[in-house]
Amino acid sequence: MLSFRNNILLIFLLLIAFSCDYLNTSVKTSDTEMYEAEHINQVELPDTLLVMTWNIRFGGARARFFSDCHGDKILMQKKEVEKNMSKLAEAIRQINPDILFLQEIDIQSKRSNYTDEMAYLLDSTELNYGVYATEWKADYIPINGLSRMNSGNAVLSKWELSDLERVALAEVTGLDATDAYFHYKRNLLKTSIKIGATEKLWLFSTQVEEYNHDNTKATQLAEIAGELQIATPFIMGATLNCLPPATEQLSGFEDVACEPHNSDFSAQSQYLQSFYSAYRFSIQLSDYQLINSKYFTFSSDKKYDWNRKLDYLFTSQNFVPASGLTIRSSADGFDAPNLSDHAAVVAKYPLK
Repeated sequence: MLSFRNNILLIFLLLIAFSCDYLNTSVKTSDTEMYEAEHINQVELPDTLLVMTWNIRFGGARARFFSDCHGDKILMQKKEVEKNMSKLAEAIRQINPDILFLQEIDIQSKRSNYTDEMAYLLDSTELNYGVYATEWKADYIPINGLSRMNSGNAVLSKWELSDLERVALAEVTGLDATDAYFHYKRNLLKTSIKIGATEKLWLFSTQVEEYNHDNTKATQLAEIAGELQIATPFIMGATLNCLPPATEQLSGFEDVACEPHNSDFSAQSQYLQSFYSAYRFSIQLSDYQLINSKYFTFSSDKKYDWNRKLDYLFTSQNFVPASGLTIRSSADGFDAPNLSDHAAVVAKYPLK
């Protein structure tokens, strides 16, 4: 009876929340932050930029969280977060990107011990400025003990950033009321750096819907394509949660433990074709076709090899030929398999 009454109380509280957003899950255009490192390093703009994108899994490294259905972990202790973030910062220092696109970075979440990961990385690397846009927020999530959440996308740079904008992407439909209320509010983060007296280089970071609920992923990709058409030149770093058009394996991934049917990309095989046709990617499609596995960026558990490519760097201009690299092992630069469930992607972008 007590359990039944508790459930009724929870439902009642959620109904109140739905009517007035009592738990503050709505995300507005203004849910952005601008950051500066504690100590600014003066850096001249080079002839070639080293750019990098990385989904850092909220500093969770390879811990087995309940959300991936490989374990039951929910929250991290302070020492655990500090250890993980220290290793991430060390890897970033080793690669030393001029521009860093990030996905799944926390700034005020209980799961990462309320660590402001934006501030941490800026103060622990050679990067000076950062912008952040929220994609998942709540004062309290009464599910699995998650509690407070603020997680999103970011761009970090050695040079000052401006024109910060959070472009809201289509929200998932067809979820039940509770899931919809606490679901991600995906966005496209847009900003720029000056590369001349009047010229700007536009920078975009995003993560689209993981699963293809009600075709929302396709809608979000179309919205992103529309934004890219009005901002050039640009570079984008993203977790697009889609496979390249020339991918051989589209389903049956052995690491999938949650809702296997939602990791079937068979109906999504051409979702990125228009992007590959219009823009230049750090990893050319012809190279990917030769050997898919060399460029995989994701596996949901460390006991499985990288088995699909979900992360991308692309531009409206050109990258330095053969400069694209997927960093997945110590041979590539750092202990990548143990720092996130996503691999980093880097490339060189010529300014002159």
